[in-house]
Amino acid sequence: MAFGAALTGVLGTACSTAAPAPYAPLHISEAWARPADSGATSGIYLTMKNMDATTIRVVGFESTAARVTQAHETMIRGDMSSMDMRAEVALAPGATITMKPGGLHVMLIDATRALSAGDSVPLTLRLADGRAIVLSALVRAP
Repeated sequence: MAFGAALTGVLGTACSTAAPAPYAPLHISEAWARPADSGATSGIYLTMKNMDATTIRVVGFESTAARVTQAHETMIRGDMSSMDMRAEVALAPGATITMKPGGLHVMLIDATRALSAGDSVPLTLRLADGRAIVLSALVRAP
């Protein structure tokens, strides 16, 4: 399949994992989102594996489920915890990145609707070369 083919992650309610990506160089799995009220903040968590021989750079995240969608990383500095926005997420050849609570994750800021367990949330990953990968994350309790 062509490099620019879009990924549609079909999620099973029992396993909460995305189907293997038709875009072979970037395998995305285990996509899920936290429940949230309309106007609240949520997070999307997933695993990305670079199956290619070159670095893949994700330079943006978009979702119609929130007014703002950004990559954030929770950082511990001394006894304080904070979140820093990440402009990009780079995956070296063969690298796996797991976005998870308390670490790197996708923030959904100001949810455009209530996100209830069993719903799905659309997510688009924008790559540095202008291509996009589209998937769904199942909403479930952590």
